[in-house]
Amino acid sequence: CCPDAHDEPQSTSADADAALAAAASGGGPLDNWFSAASAARVAALFAELCDERPPGCPHPPAISAAGLARLNGGTLSPLFSARLVEERGSAPGGGLSLADFVDFLLAWADRGAPASLRWLWPALDLRGAGGLSRADVRTLFDAVRTLWLERGQYPELRSEDVVAEVFDMLAPADAGLLTLADLIRRGR
Repeated sequence: CCPDAHDEPQSTSADADAALAAAASGGGPLDNWFSAASAARVAALFAELCDERPPGCPHPPAISAAGLARLNGGTLSPLFSARLVEERGSAPGGGLSLADFVDFLLAWADRGAPASLRWLWPALDLRGAGGLSRADVRTLFDAVRTLWLERGQYPELRSEDVVAEVFDMLAPADAGLLTLADLIRRGR
């Protein structure tokens, strides 16, 4: 009874963008995650990104991959959004429940923390192999690069250079495989 993701992208409101930016930066209106204002902003953002369920659908609202990709003006790649919903979505009928979305916002707000990295890792581990090969990192970066190029940003960046830089900076224990342990060790 529940439709797939919307085909038409919708932009989020300025208030929703500000709320996510504040959450991601650790400042602003969401400094106190347990305040009524914070809860209201998160609930409003969730409602804005949710897919409409048809009348009579027994499933509660949820955010699809397309809905998540609209977050913060469309700055999450469709690939990452789809992987996150696939790996972390627990809503009946598919998608991110409100609880899943709150978990995401908390993890995203503090991406360098070990607990956050552990929560985000399944979405990054494209093959479920416990590590990212250079090809996996390139696939993830190419999805982001596509967004940038659509906006006329960073046309000079070459994927192979970024992948090499990622592996150089993180210095994984296995030179050809970047693991969650490597990310935690480097705090990224």
